[in-house]
Amino acid sequence: MKDFTGATHATRSVRRLAALIGLAVASSAGATATALVHGVDVSQWQYFINWPQFVSQNQIDFAFIKYTDSSSLIDPRASRNVTLAAQEGVPFGVYHFATPFAVDRNASQNFFFNDAVQEAEWFVQNAGAYMGQGYLPPVLDIEWGEAAGRTRLTGWADLFLDTVEDLTGVRPIIYANQYWATTFLTASQLDTELWIARWTEDPNVGPSNIGGWDDWLFHQYTASLVMPGVTGNTVDGNVFNGTLDDLFALVDPVVIPEPTAIALVGLGLFGARRRRQHKSN
Repeated sequence: MKDFTGATHATRSVRRLAALIGLAVASSAGATATALVHGVDVSQWQYFINWPQFVSQNQIDFAFIKYTDSSSLIDPRASRNVTLAAQEGVPFGVYHFATPFAVDRNASQNFFFNDAVQEAEWFVQNAGAYMGQGYLPPVLDIEWGEAAGRTRLTGWADLFLDTVEDLTGVRPIIYANQYWATTFLTASQLDTELWIARWTEDPNVGPSNIGGWDDWLFHQYTASLVMPGVTGNTVDGNVFNGTLDDLFALVDPVVIPEPTAIALVGLGLFGARRRRQHKSN
């Protein structure tokens, strides 16, 4: 099983135990509301993060770390961020910033598509070690190219997701703001979970409209957190739609052996991480 790079099982076990003890204390004190599970997403724009201070002085239950961009760029802080996040025992996933659609600056009406397969392969080639069991789901961050329209953008994203899934066995989730989720992406075709950006500035206030999705998995509620350990810029704040136990299950799902035909019929067992059934040609 993959483990966080540089992290020991002891480190992760201590973090998990501390989190569960905290929840138990809150419960025994008569708390009625479920404690929010807080996380961040970071990239080169946070410059050099002091990860020990970042983790010790803030509630960081998870992190998403930018790794790649288009089909040829790597975030210059990616390697450092995944290594240090792992050393601090922070559950994390990696994300790719998509550039599906561009405009030829020499001819304003000359639109062209970048290759979804090439971008997906670039993402896996560089960040594939951080996909699968032991990590949060990889992410497709799509927020450019609205001039292409819903049909073409959804098709592009779907091909990206399919390619990553074929290469790694894990289907990425989608990051999109509320406008994109409701206007340019068809949830039923993409068949994946949603990380929604809607800056309510309050982690307790979720987005009011998420398009065709039934629910969101992560919510980016602000882009303006000032956090100890980060001096170069503000930080995006996120919450997870579940408990800490749910988050840990997302990182380390129970592995169920492939059932026999008899067991499958009799018990209806399925694998822990869902792969989409591909459309027949």
